[in-house]
Order: sequence, then C-alpha cells, then structure tokens
Amino acid sequence: MLKKKTFELLRRVVNFSYLIGSFPYSWKSLKGPMTFNGSFGRRTAFLAQFALYLTYESFIICRWAQAKYFDPSATKKRIIGLQYIALSYALPIPMQISTLLMYGRHHLYVNRLICHCEDFDSKLVILV
Repeated sequence: MLKKKTFELLRRVVNFSYLIGSFPYSWKSLKGPMTFNGSFGRRTAFLAQFALYLTYESFIICRWAQAKYFDPSATKKRIIGLQYIALSYALPIPMQISTLLMYGRHHLYVNRLICHCEDFDSKLVILV
C-alpha cells in the first residue's frame, strides 16, 4: 500500500520536526512505533512557534489588505501575489490547531495506519 521509502521519508520529516521543536513526536526506527515526547519545554516551544506563525500570518494579511484597499499605486499583479502568499501561509494553521487540540494523540493514529498498511500488504494477493 505504501512503500518503505515513503515511510522512511515520513520518519525523517517527523524526526527533523522533533529536533527543531515544532513537533512533539519522534520516530526512532522504521519498525518501531512513533512515540509522543511531550514535556513542558516541548509544549512551550510548540506554542511559541505557533504564536510566532499566527503573528506573521496576521502581518501578511494586514499587508495584503493595505495593498488592496489603501494603496492606489498597487498593481493587480502585486495584490494577487500578496493574496497568494497570505492564503498559502494560512493552510498549515488548521493542522497546527489540530495538533494543539489533539496534543499527544496523533502518534496513535499514525501507528494504527502503519499497522493497517502492514496488514494490507501481508494479505495482498497479486493476480497475474
């Protein structure tokens, strides 16, 4: 269902995010499960990073609104560019809110998905 290379890439992304403090989960080995490493420091680092991200997104939205409504010299291309940046930066916000609300439970879903994929691959019969 999912290739080993895909799981390895996902594991690397999870561990990199854990190392920089933006994700409270780690995944030591490909055979082992993803683990939750929540501590006060990790949660504080996550909340600080999220607050900075929301502040930056607010700045981007204000900059877009300023260019659109208050800057008569702003070209349509510049306004669309700022709108694209504001909307694309807004996409990760629901994921981060989900991580905040379900803090400490995401690894259970990922581990279940891994078990499901392994079970599916073991029962898969390829008809030729």
